Amino acid sequence: PLNFNEKSAWLGVLIGEKDFRGKGYSVEILGHTMLKVTECFSINNFYLGVEKKNEIAVKAYLKLGFNVLGPHKKGGIIMEKKC
Repeated sequence: PLNFNEKSAWLGVLIGEKDFRGKGYSVEILGHTMLKVTECFSINNFYLGVEKKNEIAVKAYLKLGFNVLGPHKKGGIIMEKKC
């Protein structure tokens, strides 16, 4: 969802097919998505939730410049990136 008042958006990526996991697609998809959303809607704060045990995903999000914000109320962690 986009929140125009707070200039923020929640992101999510699910790569269901196991053969496509760990190939960098999430980094590419999220990078382009954030760029386009920033350009089109002036959104500059991005959030996502991820399972803490999903170390590959956490590493990918850190590579994109996300920081760990804290625990999510439904489990896992919330990460944030400010552009």
